Amino acid sequence: METKQSNEGFWQYFYLPTIPLVHIILPPPMITHLWECIEKAKKKNIDCRDTLAGNITSSLALEDIDNKFYSHILAKPVAEYINDHGDSLSSLLSSPFIDDSEITGKTCEIILSDMWVNFQKKHEFNPLHHHKGLLSFVIWLRVPTEYEAQKKLEIAKSCNSNSIGNVAFFYQDILGTLKTHMVEMGQIAQSNMYLFPSVMNHEVYPFYECDTERISISGNIMLRKKTDS
Repeated sequence: METKQSNEGFWQYFYLPTIPLVHIILPPPMITHLWECIEKAKKKNIDCRDTLAGNITSSLALEDIDNKFYSHILAKPVAEYINDHGDSLSSLLSSPFIDDSEITGKTCEIILSDMWVNFQKKHEFNPLHHHKGLLSFVIWLRVPTEYEAQKKLEIAKSCNSNSIGNVAFFYQDILGTLKTHMVEMGQIAQSNMYLFPSVMNHEVYPFYECDTERISISGNIMLRKKTDS
């Protein structure tokens, strides 16, 4: 709440609660670790496309070796996110998630439930979708195109959309209007991670005239009931 004074008296502004996106730039040692995880995933070659929405040639299950990524990168912002926005997130919980009465208790634990790597070729895309879990994340490791160059292609240069080759997060404002947070793909997006509520709809648009794969990692965070030890 904010109070402002005018000649007629005081005006109070109530800023209604919302849920943020969290943007993190990963340090080089962690990027190296994730590439090592990808190499291990290639050897195991566990295809997970049947569990995903993407129209993508290759998506492989990924293991966080020695829990390094979660413990060094995810654990703190996830705990802070749940602490700061637990009341808002609790309304999203349903089976197989635990109920909101347990979020603030000591009967649950935060886990990285699943993680995968996408190898996206030109013309491939991820349609409008959301994830399972409480929070999700996406990391871009290799982005071979630049939005400005893609926008100049014949297919896009005359349209009023800025979606080509990009990634979009969708949300509604307080008036119910659909809004878009667009992430422009290019070198500047490499090593970037976004953390967001799992139910938040998002979409990955196709890129064109580039034969190099875009490589990204995604995953989901869940709350799991603790088992008696």
